[in-house]
Amino acid sequence: MKRESNDIDLRRIWREMKRRWWLYAACFIVFMTLAATYCTFRMPTYNSRATLLIEDSSPEGAALAAAASNSAALRMLSMSSAAVANEMNLINSNDVLSRVVRQAGLNVTYVRRDGLGKQLLYPAAPVRAAVPQQVLDTLHRGVNIKVHMHDGVADLRAVKGPKGIFTAAEAEGVKLPYTFKTPTLAVRIEPAEGYNPAADENIDIIISGTQAVVENMRKDLTIEVNDKTSDAVDLEITDPLPLRGETILNCIMEQYNAKRLNRKRETAATELEYCNDRLQKLIQQLNESEAKVERFKRDNNLTAMALDSAGWMAQAIGSRASMARSQNALTYYDQVLYTLNKDNSGNSFIPVSLAGETPNPLAEEYNRLVSEKRELERSATPEHPSMQSINERIAKMRSTIITDFSQGVERSRRDLGTMHSLSDEAKAKVSTLPGLERELFDLMRDKAIKNEMYLYLLQRREAAELRLYSTDTTGFVVDAAYSDIKPSKTKGMIALVAAFLLSLALPTLLLWWLMRRRDVVRESVDLKFIGLEEASFRDEDIRVMRSRLAAMEGKTMLYIADFTHTSAAQGIVATFNDVDMGIAMAYPDTDAAGNDAIETRAFREQAEQLMQQGCRCVAVEVPEPELVSEIAHLIDRPEAQLIAVVPCGKMRRRELRRLLRGQMTERILVCIMRS
Repeated sequence: MKRESNDIDLRRIWREMKRRWWLYAACFIVFMTLAATYCTFRMPTYNSRATLLIEDSSPEGAALAAAASNSAALRMLSMSSAAVANEMNLINSNDVLSRVVRQAGLNVTYVRRDGLGKQLLYPAAPVRAAVPQQVLDTLHRGVNIKVHMHDGVADLRAVKGPKGIFTAAEAEGVKLPYTFKTPTLAVRIEPAEGYNPAADENIDIIISGTQAVVENMRKDLTIEVNDKTSDAVDLEITDPLPLRGETILNCIMEQYNAKRLNRKRETAATELEYCNDRLQKLIQQLNESEAKVERFKRDNNLTAMALDSAGWMAQAIGSRASMARSQNALTYYDQVLYTLNKDNSGNSFIPVSLAGETPNPLAEEYNRLVSEKRELERSATPEHPSMQSINERIAKMRSTIITDFSQGVERSRRDLGTMHSLSDEAKAKVSTLPGLERELFDLMRDKAIKNEMYLYLLQRREAAELRLYSTDTTGFVVDAAYSDIKPSKTKGMIALVAAFLLSLALPTLLLWWLMRRRDVVRESVDLKFIGLEEASFRDEDIRVMRSRLAAMEGKTMLYIADFTHTSAAQGIVATFNDVDMGIAMAYPDTDAAGNDAIETRAFREQAEQLMQQGCRCVAVEVPEPELVSEIAHLIDRPEAQLIAVVPCGKMRRRELRRLLRGQMTERILVCIMRS
């Protein structure tokens, strides 16, 4: 007997769905009622939006932005997509959002309850929960306090668990202010502006840690680029109260600009300190050079030759531009090495480039590691594995930069020596002058170089001071926060759609489970998995079975396995004979037991005698239908046919498959008896 691969037929599921349509109707009513109740009594949510333009406030960035207004190519280079993405990550950083939570007072939420309805109270509520900010920053488990104010007193109850069904602490009939001690922390409940002792109100006070509020805020906060070709960033947040949503967005933009401004001032302060230190040394060297020149002129009476020497000097340093570039590189290397040697803790940023120069990737990576370390120091101890790891990475990067930049110093010095050799032509002309004049030339050249370096450092110091005291921010607020007039319907629609899907999925899964659990034979489709769908009939369709038997050629031996144990075999034979099919009933040999009674010689002679009398078919009821597999060799003969009589809705499909195992499918007919 063959077995089909699909054990569960979709038609069976559809049949069960039609039989139990009331289950779908009940689930639909229940879930849609719950969804409608949720939509009616939940706090409405509003979408608040703001737009921030990311600008490059450095002089080079300002010049590039000005040129970009007349050039599409430069406009694309004014602020790269990677730079904007970095600023978006900074806006969404834990430090910026933590500052927003503290500034906007989001650690404590007040909700007024009126039956099933709720109303968010912000920025003020009738009562206030006073908790130190340092406690809120380290709070890991939130506290939910339910306050019932009546008759000038308050009932306080700290709840926990799902939907606050468990009470953690309780105080009844207390006068405010009152210090309420919960298992997590002590909270001082104080009356606030708008407090009415005679009012009967229910206020929920929800106290959460700063990190928990930040994580919840990220779920409702969206930060996206306004357009691929622009540097504008759109911020959007969903909140039950438009005022609070707008406050959050405005605080985010404010704290982002404050963090960016502090970063710029830190870099400027480091550069200013270097310039001041270098200028002090350079002034001393310049004074020494001037003293040498004056002393040389005075000792050798060369005052009248000064103008001629100056002319030869101007010719010797004609390649000043090349020397200036090498000197710039040397200055940058010195500045970085000075900063690194001064600070061994790895907490100071280093310059990434000089004005107009390409940023050094090693310096940028070092500054990124220092920034990560500063972020970790806010929440991790020095012994923390993450802190130790970042310190090791900073130390390795510091060592690499010192080695690389020390080599750069030597290289720049060699380049300066090469530039100096370009003055050999002028020296050749000066060779005809007395040796004293040539020595004066060298002294004048050294003085001129130090003088130009002095002017260059003065310009750098002025630029650093401007950045240090500048209030220009990277983010320009294009649109301050504003909110939609109507509340968002997204969550309500999601609730309705989810309720509709659950009203379909839940009863379907239940029906599938019931089918798998009961798994009984009811109709022909239930026998598809053993290949007997076309060979099965209900008792009221017995005429179809008669037609099937009438189409068979020759004499036929019918073996009837009655699994109903209701003598259905005689009824089937009588129904066949009502249309004169010529079927006779043979009876098992009483001298044998079990199914052996239809294999004896006496039974075979009885069956042959009936056929000789003109019967077209001889039917016999299998004595033990549960052991019908024992007579599989009889049913496999061409002139044999097995009729299995199965009770409707009482026999499992797998049990029937087990009983008919070993039989040929084309030799089996199944009659499903409903009564």
